[in-house]
Amino acid sequence: MSSLFEKYKPSQGIYVHIPHCLQKCHYCDFPTVLLDQSPDLDGYVKLLEDELELRILPQKNLSSIYFGGGTPSLLGPKRIDRLLTKIKSVGYKLNADCEVTLEINPGTLSQKDIYDLALSGVNRFSVGVQSFESETLKIIGREHSVQDTHNTLAMLQASGVAFTADLILALPNEDFKIFQSNLSQLCTYSPQHISVYILTVPKKSFLAQSMPKEDLLDELMDHSESLLNEYGFERYEISNYRKKASPPSLHNLLYWNDLNYWGVGLGAHSYIKDFAPWGLRFWNAKTLKSYKLQLQARSTYSSLPPQNQQEHLQLNESLTDYCFTHLRQWDGLSESSLSLKYPEKIKNIVVENLQILQKNGYIDSEKQKWRLSTKGRKFADHVFRQLCFSAKDLEV
Repeated sequence: MSSLFEKYKPSQGIYVHIPHCLQKCHYCDFPTVLLDQSPDLDGYVKLLEDELELRILPQKNLSSIYFGGGTPSLLGPKRIDRLLTKIKSVGYKLNADCEVTLEINPGTLSQKDIYDLALSGVNRFSVGVQSFESETLKIIGREHSVQDTHNTLAMLQASGVAFTADLILALPNEDFKIFQSNLSQLCTYSPQHISVYILTVPKKSFLAQSMPKEDLLDELMDHSESLLNEYGFERYEISNYRKKASPPSLHNLLYWNDLNYWGVGLGAHSYIKDFAPWGLRFWNAKTLKSYKLQLQARSTYSSLPPQNQQEHLQLNESLTDYCFTHLRQWDGLSESSLSLKYPEKIKNIVVENLQILQKNGYIDSEKQKWRLSTKGRKFADHVFRQLCFSAKDLEV
């Protein structure tokens, strides 16, 4: 059976960051701007259009466009249409099955908005559900109500559009029974895709004080998989599930399979794998003032952001990332793909480490493809630590 990557063949994508939010969630560390402090959405869209004029990606075919945030749904259909029009007008060509995703917060779109966005080309909506518990939403700083969530999911279901939803695992004061209820309520709306994330917050955060013990996290993760299987979902990545007849997240497949993506907007990150020997990461300024000034100073792709906004990957960094992202996927890490990207001696070092992990029950292998075992999924952090390479590890 072919892998999801081979079946869907993603090429490259554009991520558009919309930082505006109605509130700052207590767990969020993305660049955000409170709407009441910077309400000029049209001005921000103009900055995005200016950056799109720079035509950063080396090729022009797109398999995905992802509007993330922040709360991109605050832009409304006309501004999203304006940005999609600009992407096409500067020369990008959307593949026939190009995935165009818009993140939305419950309560920020009407039924008409959904229809208008679909007419503009948005073919996948991503809902930040997080929880169906009112008290939990207040604790983590979410402004929407549980009823807003139900209303938004019902509108998406009635519209017949493809949509995915996020839940956060083990939020403060939530136990096994509550999480089971969250999953069950979400599945009644028949999303095509569900992401289940473990909340990660700084140790000094007040949220960290009410995090559940690791044993409960393991139990919840195992239970989420068995329950979602009953609803017809299959797990294809550590945190992601898809209905068996539905595609995975094509945009995430870019990130997980070492493909190019261009991040447009405030603080957005990009990766061009062939720009430097082992890939180049770069990112935009994180304040609106600096972002605007840097756009005014750039005229071509060769004019990258300042050096402190670039990272030329070293061999060990590239290899570590490659192993991590491929093993997160149930398709796994193949020796043939390693050989295509890295010298044979480097591939052999990885295989030696995988063989040790296999001996200890963390990895399964078949036909020169390596996957996390059931034990490896439970102790994924341990597996990844064993595949975290330093420059010295690769001296052969």
